[in-house]
Amino acid sequence: MLDEQSDIVAGSKIASSLQKEIEEVLQLAHRFKEEVVLPNFSQYDLHVFKDLDWLPEEFLKRAAAFGLFTLWLPKIFGGKGYSPQTMALFNEEIASVCLGMANIIAVHYLGITIVSVTSNFKLLNTICQEVVRAEKLGGFPCLVSVAATEPDAGTDVEELELIDRGTLICKAIKKEGGYLLSGTKSFISNGHFSTWHIVTAYADLKRPSQTPVLLAVKKGTMGFSLGKIERKMGQKVCPTGELIFDNCFVKDEHLCLDLSALKMAKGAREVNAILLNDILSLSRVGVGAFGAGMARGAYQCALDYAKKEYLGKERAIDVEWVQSILASMLQNFLGAKSAYFQAMRLNAKVGPFASMQNPIVYRLLKWLPSSLQQRVLLPILSTSSVMARALSDRIKKADPFYCHQTSLWASHAKTLGADLAVKNCQLAIELMGKIGLRHDAKIEKLLRDAKLLQIYEGPNQINRLNLFYSSMKMAGEKVKEYDS
Repeated sequence: MLDEQSDIVAGSKIASSLQKEIEEVLQLAHRFKEEVVLPNFSQYDLHVFKDLDWLPEEFLKRAAAFGLFTLWLPKIFGGKGYSPQTMALFNEEIASVCLGMANIIAVHYLGITIVSVTSNFKLLNTICQEVVRAEKLGGFPCLVSVAATEPDAGTDVEELELIDRGTLICKAIKKEGGYLLSGTKSFISNGHFSTWHIVTAYADLKRPSQTPVLLAVKKGTMGFSLGKIERKMGQKVCPTGELIFDNCFVKDEHLCLDLSALKMAKGAREVNAILLNDILSLSRVGVGAFGAGMARGAYQCALDYAKKEYLGKERAIDVEWVQSILASMLQNFLGAKSAYFQAMRLNAKVGPFASMQNPIVYRLLKWLPSSLQQRVLLPILSTSSVMARALSDRIKKADPFYCHQTSLWASHAKTLGADLAVKNCQLAIELMGKIGLRHDAKIEKLLRDAKLLQIYEGPNQINRLNLFYSSMKMAGEKVKEYDS
């Protein structure tokens, strides 16, 4: 429907290499969908209806066997080094059938992304090497989760202007040799089967926007336990639950970043704003890709129905009012896809990993053997001075205009993708009638899954406000933000 290769590589100086990667990833996505997702998505959904605490262990092992948890890890850290841009296409393809399965894989890489954004390459290597080793051994994979939201602070932790208003309880107190972590994290996807958890806590709960502490907490750490699994409406195959920290001691070597301890020209709050924007501008594009996939999946369900059902003596697909509905659904899918493509291209150009699009850097990381990168480049990257310099350079080079621009397009892709996914599911059910309400018709599950897109990575209402605020900042206008 859209030419993924030409759309993504347009204007790129690494077009030929990236095009080959896109082709390989799309082929892999199609094969994984045919062999793993389509045969199992319906029964997995029913499993959770019958057993609310059921975990998709078989799916995790199959995904690991396909190499999906290392495919987008940089080669320098033992992964296969595929471009992050290709992952959005993979997400879209899998989400067109089962958003829960797609989310399990995407959340893992969000955790990796957060550590990457902090420029803590030494810790990143530790985590990635465990992921790679687990894949080579077979069996249960090593995954990463992201623990940011709290029982009474969901959206608050994702918007700088709201953090200080939130009711936060997760605190990290500096001790000799590490941090004492206390508090509860809620609605954590993958939390109940991940090995590593990237936890956001705060050194001072009265000034959270200025004192975030990011810690990597490993499964089995004393003082860390799992709480309840949430009873969700959709995306049931991807469990969402509580993580509980009761005086959990996290060693210094597992510290991603302590903003209050950094010495930079820009203040801690301003640095926090840049890092939050980097992370959310990437993660919200992923949600946009999910939405496009779901919009396509709903359109395909409706199209298949219209091809085989008859209205009187005519096939439904030959009736004009049915064609009008299908045309609107197709247009919704294309709109959602165009939005996340634009946001993705912008991130690649000016986002936190823009340097990877430099032809020399790209080819060096792509074609230099992994063993050589780990032997020569990794020891240099892992020194304290280089890691500090990398973070400092990112903060200095973060142009405010481009930060607002990437934030605007990411929120646009997220809200549009989520809303159009829901709209297409509703249109499909209207077209299919009572048949669309049956579990085996697929579409009711797609709608349950799609509704959650309007909530996570900031609810759509907040993202719309962020889109507007970003546009005002780009225009040099000052307006009150979240004044309610």
